[in-house]
Amino acid sequence: MKLKIGDTVRYLNEVGGGTVRRILSNTMVEITDESGFEIPVYEHELVLIQSAQTEKQVAEEPKQEISKQQIVQAVEIENNDTPQFFMAFVRNVRTANLFDLYVINDCNYSVAYSLLFARGSTWQLCETGILESNTKLFLQSIPLEELSNIEKLSFQALLFKNRNFELQQPFVATMPFLPVKFHKPGVFVINDFFEEDAYVIDLCVKKPEIKPEYSEKEVLEEKLRADLQTNTAFKITKQDTSTSSATGKKKDTKEVDLHLHELVENEQGLLPEDMIAIQMQTFEKELAAAIAQGYEKIVFIHGVGNGTLKTRIRMTLDRDYRHLFYQDASFQKYKFGATLVYLKRR
Repeated sequence: MKLKIGDTVRYLNEVGGGTVRRILSNTMVEITDESGFEIPVYEHELVLIQSAQTEKQVAEEPKQEISKQQIVQAVEIENNDTPQFFMAFVRNVRTANLFDLYVINDCNYSVAYSLLFARGSTWQLCETGILESNTKLFLQSIPLEELSNIEKLSFQALLFKNRNFELQQPFVATMPFLPVKFHKPGVFVINDFFEEDAYVIDLCVKKPEIKPEYSEKEVLEEKLRADLQTNTAFKITKQDTSTSSATGKKKDTKEVDLHLHELVENEQGLLPEDMIAIQMQTFEKELAAAIAQGYEKIVFIHGVGNGTLKTRIRMTLDRDYRHLFYQDASFQKYKFGATLVYLKRR
């Protein structure tokens, strides 16, 4: 049984029912009950009472069409013609096991797109339509149960503008999908596209291949361990001391630059979570070293950016180093891009 918007239904094993308001996924719909509440329900828990076929044209949402009128109002940003596409999951505010799926077009080209998921050896079309330039589009809400069955995803797009433009090659990104990330902390983070935390997947970054006999965490830990042992990934951080240790006086301030290009020789192939892990590992290593070396203060240069690294640093200080006091470092020197930590107890 496939329900449609406008169908009247009742619960299979409970009293009550309502009207189908929205199709959330292949197995779940949202109904409005007699009290006006909107409730997500699995289709197999509902019984169809009256079909909405007679009101089909009224009930169905209009399909997207490629029209000149749609694209003429597209937003363009200077020097933003490089194709940049993302897929994002945001926690549904009403239901804990639902995640709202979005696609994001962060360039000046509008696209005719298709998003596909692979379950086993077969592919299934998730959504297709038009995505205007520099915008995000809600696709559907997906239960965690369905996400757990997805093994790969593929995003395909044809790029165009409603005026003269340079012809672009069709964009295709096919990559593994890791449902285990929905159970890990630190995956839903502050981002540039949503007010709330989101799991954002960069469709333009090629993912490094991971051997199946190792987990993603084991591969990352082994990589960081090898980099530290060979001293090829991490550069020596700068130290700014107002007094010399040779004089026997107490050291004053140590400065550590956490920008990724200061920490690794080559950033290619690193996932966003790999990057933040390297930066946070350096933060904790340098903080412990500065305390052991007798510094009074340490400055961590994290930059402004989207605020993710700054937030993670301060959350760690609040949680694990409550005896230390911190504040924004010198505005004149760092603007809002650095945090000063006093290594004396409060």
